[in-house]
Amino acid sequence: MNQDISLINASSAIRAIYDEYAAMLLGYIFEVVKDKNIAEQYLVSVFNELPEHLNDITQPGVNIYHRLQLLARKLLTDFFETIPACNIVNDNLPDLPIRPNKFLDRMSKEELFIFCSVYYSGKRIGTLATELNKPQDEIKKILQQAFAVIRKAT
Repeated sequence: MNQDISLINASSAIRAIYDEYAAMLLGYIFEVVKDKNIAEQYLVSVFNELPEHLNDITQPGVNIYHRLQLLARKLLTDFFETIPACNIVNDNLPDLPIRPNKFLDRMSKEELFIFCSVYYSGKRIGTLATELNKPQDEIKKILQQAFAVIRKAT
């Protein structure tokens, strides 16, 4: 960064960090969740948590972007924990056993099907909409509800 963040007040530091790193971090999160609105919600969560970690992040020699990624990964852990519970049949992935999962267990069957189909089987929303005979907007809404279940389950 162009300025020494450790020498400015907390709100200015957060703003400077946001201005410098938010776009890159949003891109990183988007690559994980594959949905712009959900990625933006996770980005907001990272920056809501940032004040608690500001002293550590603004120390001289600390890679700020790396620390922001670590915060994002912490928040995305719940998302990653759903992977083994989706029984994925995919050429690139082994057939995984279905096991209890606190996140997926709280989803409706429809949310579970759409979530696993999009994120672990790689189906497009348009394809699912056709398969389920539903509008794409409804599929997107159900997918967002599935993410809300994951966020609320923690």
